[in-house]
Amino acid sequence: MIKLPTASDCLFPTLTMINEAGGKLSKTLLYPAVINSMGITPEQLAVEFDENTTRRGPKVINRIDFALTNLKAIHAVNNLERSVWSITDEGRKFLESGQKAVRNAVREHKRKSS
Repeated sequence: MIKLPTASDCLFPTLTMINEAGGKLSKTLLYPAVINSMGITPEQLAVEFDENTTRRGPKVINRIDFALTNLKAIHAVNNLERSVWSITDEGRKFLESGQKAVRNAVREHKRKSS
């Protein structure tokens, strides 16, 4: 079985790639940037959802999408327009605080939301 990164693993690299692109990035450019920065292998990228699920496509892409959703929930990114994401001032603070701070903020948000 091929080990894949979790959505949580994708949080900080996703935020970093948006920031490094000047603070705004489309998904079409974001996916390869995150995949490259995380060292995702072609074998990992080839892992797709089973036919028995409603989801389609590579699981890694789905996890990057979940990372974006979670980053938006903690106000680290905004969805400017369809498929275009930008980093917020809060997101830049998270970059300074580090990966653990981002994960903790998402975990705390989920705890409060449930």
